[in-house]
Amino acid sequence: MNEPFTIIENRDHASWLKARTYGIGGSDASAIVGMNPYKTNIDLFEEKIGRRVPEDISDKPYVRYGTLAEEHIRALFSLDYPEYKVSYHENRILRSKAYPFLQASLDGELEDENGRKGILEIKTTNILQSMQYEKWKDRIPDNYYIQVLHYLLVTGYEFVVLRAHLLGNWGRDKRTTVKHYFIERSEVEDDLKMLLEIGRAWRKNRNFGSMWRVAGNHLYCFQKYKGGYKMELMIYSPTENERLPEIQWNFEEIKKYAAEKAEYYQNIVYTDADVKDMKSDKADINKFINALENVRKQKKKEYLEPYEVFEGQVKEALLPLRKTVALITEKMDEVEEQYREARKAKMEEFYYKYVDNLQPMVPFNKTIKEEYYKRAFTDKKLEQAYSDFFDRLQEDMKALEQLPERFRDKALLRYMEDFSLSAALQEGKRLEELDKLVEERRKQQEEEREARRIEENRRLEVAREAQQQQKIDVKQEPVQKEEPKAEIPQEPQKPQEEVFQMDFRVWGTREQILELRQYLINNQIKFGKVE
Repeated sequence: MNEPFTIIENRDHASWLKARTYGIGGSDASAIVGMNPYKTNIDLFEEKIGRRVPEDISDKPYVRYGTLAEEHIRALFSLDYPEYKVSYHENRILRSKAYPFLQASLDGELEDENGRKGILEIKTTNILQSMQYEKWKDRIPDNYYIQVLHYLLVTGYEFVVLRAHLLGNWGRDKRTTVKHYFIERSEVEDDLKMLLEIGRAWRKNRNFGSMWRVAGNHLYCFQKYKGGYKMELMIYSPTENERLPEIQWNFEEIKKYAAEKAEYYQNIVYTDADVKDMKSDKADINKFINALENVRKQKKKEYLEPYEVFEGQVKEALLPLRKTVALITEKMDEVEEQYREARKAKMEEFYYKYVDNLQPMVPFNKTIKEEYYKRAFTDKKLEQAYSDFFDRLQEDMKALEQLPERFRDKALLRYMEDFSLSAALQEGKRLEELDKLVEERRKQQEEEREARRIEENRRLEVAREAQQQQKIDVKQEPVQKEEPKAEIPQEPQKPQEEVFQMDFRVWGTREQILELRQYLINNQIKFGKVE
C-alpha cells in the first residue's frame, strides 16, 4: 500500500532526537498555534534555528515514569481492547510526503477489525489538584488535541485512540484513573485543514503575532470546542513578510567610524598641559553621540505615531464589545444571584420536610453546602441529599444515646460541629477515660490523707505516752529513770552532778513544742507538768 508518509528508521535514541529537529512534530504543532502551556511559538522558532537549546527534561521523574510506563500501558490497552491490532516501532519517525516539514513519532499504530488504520497516543499525567481532573473530564486538553490532529495530517490514518493515565496521590496510596478518547478523522476534517494552514503559514512567514492562534492576518478559533469561525484582520501598511519594513541606514559605516575613533582615543596619553584638548575631544565625541541619538529618537517618534494611532483605533473599535462583556458579566451575576436564592429556597423546603425532631439541634444554615448550588446538582439529587443527611443524623443520635449520660451532652456538642459520629464517639471515650483518671486520683488522694491521719494519730499517741511517763518521773524524783536503750543511746558514765529544778512557761507552735520536748528527752533533762 502506498502510504502518504516516508518511514525513517533511526538506529538509536540519540539519532531519533536529532532527526526530530528537522521538522515540526506533534508538540511543536501545539506551540505554533499557542496551545502549548510549556513553550511559545517564539521559543520553538529559536530552537529550530539553533538560537536556543531546548531544556533536557528526560531525567524529570514524571518524564521517566511516562517513558518506562509506555510499554506496559500499550500492553494493557491490547488486553482491554482485543478488537485492535497494536504495533510499535521504537525510534521510528514518519515524515509527510506532501508536506515534508511535518513529521510524527507514534506511541503505537492500530488496525481495527475492518482493516482501518489508526493511531494510539499514550499520556501519563500527575494530578495535583482537582482542577486538573476538570481539564480531562469531557475532552482532551487543547495541546494534546492539536498533537493528535497533527499525527492524522502526517499519517492519513482514519482514527485516533488516546489513552490517559491520570495519577493521583491519596496519602501513601497511589490511584490511577484511566480514560479513553476516540476521534474519527471524518469528525475533525475542518480542524485538520485549519491546522495545516497555520503550520504552512508559520513555516513560510515565521509570523509570531500574539499568542492568540494567529496565522498570517487570520485569527482562528478551533471548531472542535470553540464553535469555529475565522475573522480576517487586514493591515494596509506596506509590509514585507507580514512585518513592517526595516529602517535602512549606513549602519556598518557608522559602526566602523565609532570603533576607529574609540581605538584612537584609547591610545592617547594626556598630560596636565592637555586639559584643554581633553575637554575639546570629549565635546566632539559627545556631539557625535547626541546627533545620532537625536536621529534615533526622531525615527522612534515617527514609527510610534502611526502605531499609537492604530492602538487608539483598536481600543475605540473594541470599546463597545468590552462594555458588552461588562454588561453580560453584570447580567450573569444577577442571574446567578437569583438562581442561588431560588436554590436556597429549595434547600429550605427540603430541610423542613426531613428535619423532624432534629430542628432544635440542627439549624437550617448548618445544612447548606456550596456543592448544592451547582447546576448539575438537580432538585432530585438535592432532595435525596437532605433525606440521606437527616436519616444519618437519626441513626447517629441512637448511637450517641448509648454513651453514659454524664458524657452525652459534651459528645453531642462535638457532633454538632461537623456531624461526625466518629469524632463525637471519640470525644465520649476521651471524657470517660478522663473521668476514670480523675476518680483514680481522688481515691489516691483519700488514701494519702488517711495515711497522714494515721501517722499523725500515732505521733500524738507517742507524745501522750511520753507526757505520762514524765509525770511518773517527776513524782519519783530524784530517782532517775533510764530511757529504753532502743530509743535513747547510752551516754558514758559521768560523775554525779547536783540537780536543779526550774519552773517556766514556753510559747511556740505545735511543731516547735514537740521539737523542744524531743530535745529535753535526747539530753536527759527531766520535765513535768507544773501544778
